[in-house]
Amino acid sequence: PTIKWDMRLQGNGINVAKLGSLPQSALAFDLKTRGTQPLGKAAWVLHAEIPALTGTFNALPVQARAGVTLNGDTIRIDDLRATLGANQVTADGTWGPNNDLVWHVNARELQQLDSRFQGAVRADGTLRGASNALQAIIDLDAQKLRFGTFEVATVKVNADVYLNPKQVTTSHVEAQLQHVSAGAERYNHITLRATGTAQAHEATLTAGGTTRRGS
Repeated sequence: PTIKWDMRLQGNGINVAKLGSLPQSALAFDLKTRGTQPLGKAAWVLHAEIPALTGTFNALPVQARAGVTLNGDTIRIDDLRATLGANQVTADGTWGPNNDLVWHVNARELQQLDSRFQGAVRADGTLRGASNALQAIIDLDAQKLRFGTFEVATVKVNADVYLNPKQVTTSHVEAQLQHVSAGAERYNHITLRATGTAQAHEATLTAGGTTRRGS
């Protein structure tokens, strides 16, 4: 025997603040879902689609859509697009035993997400490969970042990293920061370069005319 379902849910005027310490909101959504659950130990097969999520969250306009398919231990994300104020995130691909996920973040006003932060961040990334040989590739650019007494004019990060500590494939990370201040400390330029594996790696940090190397 197998449990099957095919249903549609709609909501309007939803205020998530009633769930706990969350900002005031007024959200509307349309959710379609279908799936099967064989009795016993067989895997779930579930598909959910949100054609539209709209409204306001913490007085900011919200728009989102996504499709998600769960098949056993594999999750397929179909064209996730979410916008909160001036900030957007997208994702598409597969997360599971064989990963192939692409994501993008364009946060033009970080203070809209958390009032403790200021600045803008744009980042693109991918996750690829089997879970025991997962590769993460990230390209990040940020401008006018501020958090407490920490400030940096620009940040650039390029990383190609294999996340399994037993992996023998070489990883690479490079980060460059311009005009950095942290309390009384001031640096015109900070550069970090690292390459290698978890077992054998080298890193070089240059800050304020001083270079430090480690392995």
